[in-house]
Amino acid sequence: MFGGGPEDKPRDGIDAPTSRFDIGTRLKALRVAANLSLSALAKASGVSKSNISKIENGLISPTFEMMEKISHGLGVPASVLLSRGNPGQIGISLTKNGQGIELDDPQYQFEFLFSDLQNRRMVPFVTTVTSHGTSSRAPAAHKGEEFFYVLSGAVDFMSGENERIAMGPGDAVYFDSNKPHLVVNRTSEQSRLLWVWLE
Repeated sequence: MFGGGPEDKPRDGIDAPTSRFDIGTRLKALRVAANLSLSALAKASGVSKSNISKIENGLISPTFEMMEKISHGLGVPASVLLSRGNPGQIGISLTKNGQGIELDDPQYQFEFLFSDLQNRRMVPFVTTVTSHGTSSRAPAAHKGEEFFYVLSGAVDFMSGENERIAMGPGDAVYFDSNKPHLVVNRTSEQSRLLWVWLE
């Protein structure tokens, strides 16, 4: 599940050092700022009140599909849900090595880059795939377009009706996020991907 921790303010357009990102606290702050009850957000997003409450209390980790639905219910881009601070227009952003915000789930570890840019359309991140040949989750779909580039390791990529596509370092794929997709690690070692989601 996503870890909690204090949110450090970025300075001079540069992200604060890496910290565990408490997406539950972030979600609750956005919901309260929008003057929405749990029930109202559940109705607006199509995500159950129980699941929203569990995310806010750190009991479950939201999938990208859930984050997209919740952000739609809040009336903000998903990038706002995955950012620190208040909306603002920043002309340039720099994320130095190890200074992204980190989120985990049982299958992936994410480092989201440029978290000070809430008005961005792209959500770039580095993903470490920790599953070993199997997955506890089914392929999921959400709006947008994506690509990822394999930095290290070996993964299988599944999208739509296609069989698993074996990918290694230097391989890249671009795909429609509206089709169910999933990435599974093929080895006992962790694999790292540079990933970009265009909302």
